[in-house]
Amino acid sequence: MTQTLIGVLEESGATVLLADRRFSTEVGEIGRMSVKKILSAFGLAKRVHGLARSADACIFFVTNRTGSFLVDCLLGVVLRRRRIAVVSYIHTNGYTMLASRSRFWFRAVKNLFHDNTAVVCLGDSLHQDVLRFLPEKTRLVSIPNTAPEALDPASMHRDNRVVYFSNLIPEKGIEDFLELARRFEKESDTRFVAAGRPVSQVQLSDLTSKAPPNAEVIGGVYGAEKVDLFASASMLVFPSTYRFEAQPLTILEALSGGVPVVAYDVGGIADLIRHGENGLLVPAGDVSRLQDAVQGLLHDSKRLAAMSESARRLYQERFSRDAYRNAWEKELRMSCA
Repeated sequence: MTQTLIGVLEESGATVLLADRRFSTEVGEIGRMSVKKILSAFGLAKRVHGLARSADACIFFVTNRTGSFLVDCLLGVVLRRRRIAVVSYIHTNGYTMLASRSRFWFRAVKNLFHDNTAVVCLGDSLHQDVLRFLPEKTRLVSIPNTAPEALDPASMHRDNRVVYFSNLIPEKGIEDFLELARRFEKESDTRFVAAGRPVSQVQLSDLTSKAPPNAEVIGGVYGAEKVDLFASASMLVFPSTYRFEAQPLTILEALSGGVPVVAYDVGGIADLIRHGENGLLVPAGDVSRLQDAVQGLLHDSKRLAAMSESARRLYQERFSRDAYRNAWEKELRMSCA
């Protein structure tokens, strides 16, 4: 989302200075501490200090993973010394859980947001997680994500495929998706396709061997191949049990092309899916309810078509690039006033 935000701000005429804070280049590196990451954090603090000299405001992407959060605390000190408007941008929940660890962590979370001009969450469902840590003067705002590359509904050609698209890791639900496919083996006209980056080629081979005959695991797909995957989808199934799930871009991409989404009701996903309108929400981890939801849509073409139309309409109203740009323009005008 960093590049998307930069793009819409530049479209609005803003001059954007980026201090890139990505420390992980592979799926398997995410959440793991290393000497390389520690050194990178201090280098990042130095870059932020230099860029802040000429900035009117800073949009500060914050996180709650322990190592990254401590980096955020370091960057917060740097930004306070520069005395510029800071807008913290929150893409997940879990700050209340982090603060509950000890008095140290409670103070750290509260201090991170202490001098913020505003805190922007992706959706209203994330507000309660941070509200208690914000000073009264700090605005709490919701600005939903947008799809980096919206799909063209005219290119969609439904092909009775049920699609999974996310990293191929357990907490994103790949095992539940394969179990779902097994329950549809007798329905020969329905295909299940799982795409996404694996942790390793060994893991990809293992998942491929586990897939039932009516399913395939194809690994990472990009560009035109990804567009074709969504274009052939009757629906996207997103069975993530990740407790800090916010607004997955995969879901937004599906909605932009009018692909209904059946998802576990975790994190901020309910901010994207209006149950019964552009998709269906089921309790996390309940594969039987997931099966019922998918089967109901596959056997009711009129309802599936209505959800497809609603998915595209709601995307345009709430999650389009124009809506995203307008919301950020308004926020930055207020923060820099």
